[in-house]
Amino acid sequence: MSKPSSRKMFIPAVWILAIAVVAVAAIGVGSSSPLHAHRATAANFPISRVNNAREIGHPPAPATAAQQSRVHATMRALPLAFEANQGQTDPQVKYMARGNGYKLYLTSSQAILRVSGRHGDSDVRDMMMNKRRGAAATKAWIKKHYGNARKNSSSHAEVRMNLLRPGAEAKLSADDPQQAKLNYFIGKDPAKWHTNVPLYGRVRYSNVYPGIDVAFHGAAERLEFDYLVSPGADPKPINVSFEGIDKLRTNESGDLILSTDAGPVELHKPVAYQVKDGVRTEVDASFVIKGRDQIAFAVGAYDRSRELVIDPTVFYSTYFGGDFADYGIAIAVDANGNSYVAGATDSNTLPGPGGSTVTASVGTFDAFVTKIDTNGACIFTSIFGGTAGDDFPGGIAVDTLGIYVGGTTSSSDFPTTGTAPQTVFQGGITNGANDAFAVNLSLDGTVLTWGTYVGGSDSDSGLGVAVDGNHNVYVVGETYSGNLPVTDGSSLNLHSGSGFDDGYIVGVNAAGTAFTLVGYIGGSNGDLATGVSIDGSGNIYVAGITISKDLPVTAGVVQSACGTDGNCNLVGSNGPFDDIFVASINANLSSYKYITYFGGSITDDAYSIAADTSGNVFLTGRTTSPDFLLTGGTPYQSQLLGTQNAFILGLNSTGSALAYESYFGGEASELGTGIALDSSDNIYITGQTTSVTQFPLLNPTQSAPSGNSDAFVSVFGLNQNLLLFSTFLGGGGDEDQLFGGIGVDGAENIYVTGDTDSGNGNSPSFPTTTGALGSTSGGGSCGTTPVPCTDAFVTSYTPATAPDFTLSATALSPSSVSAGGSATSTLTVTALNAYAGTVSLACSVGGTGTPLPTCSIGALSGGAATLTVSTTGAAAAVHHSSSIFFAMWLPVVGLSLVGMRFSRGESGGKKLLGFLLLGLVMAMLFFLPACGGSNNGGGGGGGCSGCTPAGSYTVTVTGTDSVNANLTHSAPDLSLTVN
Repeated sequence: MSKPSSRKMFIPAVWILAIAVVAVAAIGVGSSSPLHAHRATAANFPISRVNNAREIGHPPAPATAAQQSRVHATMRALPLAFEANQGQTDPQVKYMARGNGYKLYLTSSQAILRVSGRHGDSDVRDMMMNKRRGAAATKAWIKKHYGNARKNSSSHAEVRMNLLRPGAEAKLSADDPQQAKLNYFIGKDPAKWHTNVPLYGRVRYSNVYPGIDVAFHGAAERLEFDYLVSPGADPKPINVSFEGIDKLRTNESGDLILSTDAGPVELHKPVAYQVKDGVRTEVDASFVIKGRDQIAFAVGAYDRSRELVIDPTVFYSTYFGGDFADYGIAIAVDANGNSYVAGATDSNTLPGPGGSTVTASVGTFDAFVTKIDTNGACIFTSIFGGTAGDDFPGGIAVDTLGIYVGGTTSSSDFPTTGTAPQTVFQGGITNGANDAFAVNLSLDGTVLTWGTYVGGSDSDSGLGVAVDGNHNVYVVGETYSGNLPVTDGSSLNLHSGSGFDDGYIVGVNAAGTAFTLVGYIGGSNGDLATGVSIDGSGNIYVAGITISKDLPVTAGVVQSACGTDGNCNLVGSNGPFDDIFVASINANLSSYKYITYFGGSITDDAYSIAADTSGNVFLTGRTTSPDFLLTGGTPYQSQLLGTQNAFILGLNSTGSALAYESYFGGEASELGTGIALDSSDNIYITGQTTSVTQFPLLNPTQSAPSGNSDAFVSVFGLNQNLLLFSTFLGGGGDEDQLFGGIGVDGAENIYVTGDTDSGNGNSPSFPTTTGALGSTSGGGSCGTTPVPCTDAFVTSYTPATAPDFTLSATALSPSSVSAGGSATSTLTVTALNAYAGTVSLACSVGGTGTPLPTCSIGALSGGAATLTVSTTGAAAAVHHSSSIFFAMWLPVVGLSLVGMRFSRGESGGKKLLGFLLLGLVMAMLFFLPACGGSNNGGGGGGGCSGCTPAGSYTVTVTGTDSVNANLTHSAPDLSLTVN
């Protein structure tokens, strides 16, 4: 009986011990599984061969220090400067200053504050906008607005502050001289032009009361005037009376409110203080109203043995909105890297030398040229135009002798010179009272060497300018005049006399005394010339927009007919649609080298053109045509992505073949407004974009758009067929609503100008850098239907042509795996600008849960490497040293247990039982690796301890030059989902 009994007891004991061993093994697996923290692997390899791979529409990581842009200036909100009156205003005025929304005139006894109200629209600006509208839309716009001429509306108030005690005389003096000078060329009379006007940061009235001086200073939005009370002097007699106000009041904050016809003017509650040993001690002070138009100051206790400063600050309420509209329209760069910005302003201020502000608009819009040196410092600002009309530049060029500007004016007294070929304003009635103009300024901005009108009896605009090697200047634009002074017998005259607008070109000799060329460029329908450029041999190239089907194209050109149907795609009420034209004129002005159309089935407009030394020309603009590209070549972007894209178009020197063609843009809308070339024919373009996700970016300094529309700056390597640099540029508002320009210097630094209303109101500001000429918006409300006023901007970038590389990665395949699975991606390193360095690639995985996936990078093969991302599954979860240790003991224990009952003398039944027990133990050993045990919080799905948990993970790959650690780029992050 005992044997059976002992056998019954033995079997449960084996099970208990076996289960216990398995439990210990499972616990061992769980406790010894490492928590896979963030891991990174790296591979170093030289670039020997690369592929032309690109990633479009994925914003790269934030730029490194080596890639950051240098924002040199914004054309607004600058420190206040005082001009010595040298005849530019009433002789009673000793000094004058311009702030945002006001003008300050200082006489011997009064401070006269002239406050401007809202400004209206501009017919000249509308004429300039025809370049952006294109030929078809301009024709429709003119028809709609015929006879509806609009006038600028402007209100202003004049507040006079009487500072002195009755009968007193004060001496005025200026200090804090600014770096350079200011130049005015306003009106036709050279005797009223003023150059080298000195600027100061502070003006002081001495002895306005016994022992008391007044000093004026401040920033563009805040005009400060300090009462300086000498030790022992009494501030009680100080009174200020006002003329030109309706009433005075103080608000709950203690500010003084002056009611005027143009709106309220605020004087902030005065701040009084004393300084001893560098420590400033505040003194109580407030305004005291002493009648309808007079105030005094109440001052608390203070140390009368030390000077007391009483500091009221003039500030303007949001009704005034700061200053008004400024446009950066074109930019040119000289051989030394100085940039020259041409723009238009109806603001009271513009950037002056040494970070100051200077007088700007005298009447409405005036043209300006500002020179900025390579360090971003303003060297001079020259302002020119008429006393009443609007003046807008359309282009700027610079050579070794001067600065050349072409544009549009409605001023009957524009500053022309006596020997100019056209000194009398022609204007017009039907399509606007405008003429074009051309001027030549000296390189230091102090001399208007010559100036001339260009126009006939109807509306004319100047939209582009270029200068040849002999200093002859060429202006192109749009004209409705049928009586331009065309050169007799010229074969360059394409005027059809149709009554519609035509493009034109006018040449002015170097002395500014004669027209060397006057010719229409047009057919029987609407046309306008938008840009001009000159090659190394003096040949001239004109870009334009046309809806004329009968331009006299030359034989063998790339496109001989307008549109895809030869009829400018005129289909019922849906056409005609704009086409591009390019016309080339021989250097001797004898004839056209070629005339060609270019365009697809919808709208195609060219806005800017640049010629290289060999006569190849490159254009940018906008296209809505899905068939814009001709066959041949490999474009960077082969399809129209949005409703409208910018484009890059190149023609050879004879117009007979394409040098290059490509769309350029994203999923929404783009237009290219400016183009420039360097000596290697790298192409630089700027313009406007509303795309968010698909705009082509490369090493951007701003990787995401901000606001409704942004400017963009892009550099394209023609010989490499690669993007070298591309970035958004903008704030929370809109950029390049009128136009924008781009230039490049000999060192391949990039210079961009345009307009922005970012930061005007609640929108984020336009990006500026420390030390910029201006860092805040000038604000203001413009137009008969008020909108935020624009400011000009200037931005400079370091070269995009230094040896560099790009790093791209394909999406992980597969993008979703189960725990234990893996995915791969192909990494491609592409050399730019003959980069031949060695790049170190590193990867890392981010996410939640433990363990994270791991990543590794394989060997280079043909400029590419394979990235592998691996996850931890059930089998891997137990294959660790501790797991193996416990698993190894299991068969030993099992065999030992079996051996306890095996003997030579046992029966067959007993042997059978032993083999069954052995099989059981071996089966348990076999299934052990798949046993997950209990979940410890870091395991995968299904309770697998030590597996990669389900969820989403991000894989980041970076590449760093092995020598220059600042040269680093990241591929767009990759995503992996673990099920």
